Amino acid sequence: MLTTLVVVLGLLSADAHAEPLGSRIGWEEALERARRTPGVSAAGRAANEKRALDESVGGLGNPEVGLAAGVRKGEPDSGFEGEVSIVQPIPLSSLGAERRTAARAETKVLDVQARALRLQRSLEVAEAWVLLHATQRVLEETEAAVALADEFLDGVERGSRAGIFTADEVASARAHAARARLARLDAEGEAFDRGVELARLTLHPGPLPLRTDGPLPHADLPPAMEWADRLRPERLPPVLVPILQAEAARARLREQEVAGRTIWLGVGAAAIREAEERALVGTLSFGLPLFERNQRERGQLLAEARAEEGRGEEARATAHTLASSLIHEVEHTEEVFRLVNDFLLPSAEERLRLIRLSFQVGETTILEVRQAQEELLDVRIRLHRAQAARALARLRLAFFLEAVP
Repeated sequence: MLTTLVVVLGLLSADAHAEPLGSRIGWEEALERARRTPGVSAAGRAANEKRALDESVGGLGNPEVGLAAGVRKGEPDSGFEGEVSIVQPIPLSSLGAERRTAARAETKVLDVQARALRLQRSLEVAEAWVLLHATQRVLEETEAAVALADEFLDGVERGSRAGIFTADEVASARAHAARARLARLDAEGEAFDRGVELARLTLHPGPLPLRTDGPLPHADLPPAMEWADRLRPERLPPVLVPILQAEAARARLREQEVAGRTIWLGVGAAAIREAEERALVGTLSFGLPLFERNQRERGQLLAEARAEEGRGEEARATAHTLASSLIHEVEHTEEVFRLVNDFLLPSAEERLRLIRLSFQVGETTILEVRQAQEELLDVRIRLHRAQAARALARLRLAFFLEAVP
């Protein structure tokens, strides 16, 4: 009986459980759905549509059309009188060029905001998918652990009836089985939460919770010597957004300053009818910036520019920490994975093998076999987490490198 129990304890997986509910989603599909959500798509379209209109921005004012009509009575030249005039305002400054400059600066902000949003959604869905994948592997391990714990408990209880195991050993086996079930419940809860979060990020209709399909993604990265240069602060979208917003606010401020001191020349013509007489005359008028110089608009834009410049400087100053963290995460997770996979896992497997041999010759107890099995399970779970952390670190770096111009 004891030999049979050892064989059961050596199994690393249990029979397959019933297929859980929920939809499966692969990595490529999840990333594509996250990048095609209405918010991300609209941000890209907004920048393109505004760019198409920027070059049509001009400095001329709209034509002004005037109409006056009436009847003169009681005089020799009484009769219908009327006047039609049209005036075209023309700025005597570079207002048109300043308006186009401001429009282009605003479009640059929209471009970078669209890239930043695409990057953010890519990072979010990567974390959700990869961690869900790891949680599913952990759930599989805990299900195997429950099966092993139940087999162990059954063997101990039968051994107790035969006088082989004590009541204390039976209680320990029951506690072990309860802990295994609790670990499985924890993994099931985590998998459910992560599956729902992945559905939220991908706008997946369900049924929920989602489950991952396929292996972990492996991002291809350029040579490590290029990472730091390509991740310079002025190229990162999260840093560029406040910098370009400050530039756009300064461009709008410059536009308002030019508009506020612009002299407007009105060139026009008027057709006049007085009784039996007709006249066609040309007109010139001037709009002088004596009182209203857009002070209110300029004050607000100046405040916005100052605030965005401050945020831009902070973002620039802290950007090197972001780049360093991305690079360190790739290197660190790779080292952790290698250590667990190449050393810790083989050591745990070898320890279990040796304890089994010792048990077969009566040098160790069944509880020591169970302890070694638990340690191997913990290592396998840690390996799944390490694999996920490594994949996620590479994806994060790849997405940032993809987002820089």
